Amino acid sequence: MKTPVLYVVATPLGNLDDISPRAAEIFRTSHFIIAEDTRKARVLLEKCRIPKKNIISFFEGNEREKTDYVIRRIKEDGDAA
Repeated sequence: MKTPVLYVVATPLGNLDDISPRAAEIFRTSHFIIAEDTRKARVLLEKCRIPKKNIISFFEGNEREKTDYVIRRIKEDGDAA
């Protein structure tokens, strides 16, 4: 069984067309995505023509409550970005 991976993916700050092909591929192949702003993440995924993915909100205000959940999801579901 493959060990699940958490990918840290750099995303463009301005022009969404600046996303790298590698970043888009990681989003495409990951089982779910962890994002600070789920609305912006959905826009980026739509721009990359990536089918809807489960996106987990994770930011400074909820990181204490979400950390264990995110780790459990990665262990159970597989790769995350």
